[in-house]
Amino acid sequence: MTENKKNVSWRDPAGCSAIREFTGSEQLRDDGNFKEAVVAYIKERDYVSLVELEQFLTPKFDTKGERNWISTKCSNIILWSGVNDAFLDLLDQLIDEKRVFLHPADFLTYVIDGGGLNLPLVKKAYAYKKPHWLPTCLRVVPR
Repeated sequence: MTENKKNVSWRDPAGCSAIREFTGSEQLRDDGNFKEAVVAYIKERDYVSLVELEQFLTPKFDTKGERNWISTKCSNIILWSGVNDAFLDLLDQLIDEKRVFLHPADFLTYVIDGGGLNLPLVKKAYAYKKPHWLPTCLRVVPR
């Protein structure tokens, strides 16, 4: 399968010209096919943090909100925060369809990607009494 890419050229305000190659995931996102765009993006990058995914979607898909994405195992394990229902529904659908899955990540992944939660980190599988953050990355389910 060949990757769908297109080139876009432009001239910036300083007068420099550049050519930027759009990836298949960007094209899908720009066309409004967000579900397929997310899967394609994760295939292209692998180990995609939730902050990175938000940054990818933001030009065309509003992710910001007041919701927390919590673990199904313990309500005090927070996977991500500050998002809306549409973003959570998109991720839940892809996980339910077994197209992507969550993989534990080091909190430094989020530091590098420019985000994170100001909560204590999950250290082990435990029913925490106060909110704790479990940093995770998204990966594509192998076929």
